[in-house]
Amino acid sequence: HNKADLLPTLVKDTYITRVVEYGIETLIPFKDNLAMISCGNHESSIVNHLEINPLALMVKELRDLGSQVEYMPYQGWVIIRLSISKKTAPLIKIFYNHGNFHGQVSLGTQAIRRYAAVAPDADVFISGDNHERWNASHAVYKLNHNFEQQIVEQIHIKTATYKEEFGSGDGWAVEK
Repeated sequence: HNKADLLPTLVKDTYITRVVEYGIETLIPFKDNLAMISCGNHESSIVNHLEINPLALMVKELRDLGSQVEYMPYQGWVIIRLSISKKTAPLIKIFYNHGNFHGQVSLGTQAIRRYAAVAPDADVFISGDNHERWNASHAVYKLNHNFEQQIVEQIHIKTATYKEEFGSGDGWAVEK
């Protein structure tokens, strides 16, 4: 709510428009490598309060510039099938969620078992939101197509933020 806290390049009367432009400028060098951009809690709040979806606008512009990036919701699935030489590798099922089960004390690691229960067929879980960064594996029991028990490793990845919120010594992140 305070424009003095913004990057100077974002201090405009048309703030949301400038954020979309800035996002596009930042992502253009990576446009051919982007697979998806998903909504987070800040974006869904903007949609709810201002009735504009800045990420959808940014994705549309990137696609107009030749990117194959897809706009994705707050949570969902990404399925990848890799080709190794002339053989087809198994599917990699990725479940992503912007962030649930925050876990202030555990840095979000207690969410591993919760995500495993929410999406038991996922091979990989990716989440963010709590501004922590780690990865962990979790062994789960599954039945293969012959109904034989297998122990399968699920990979859990918590993505961090690149924001520096603690340097000033005050503000929301410090007070939280």
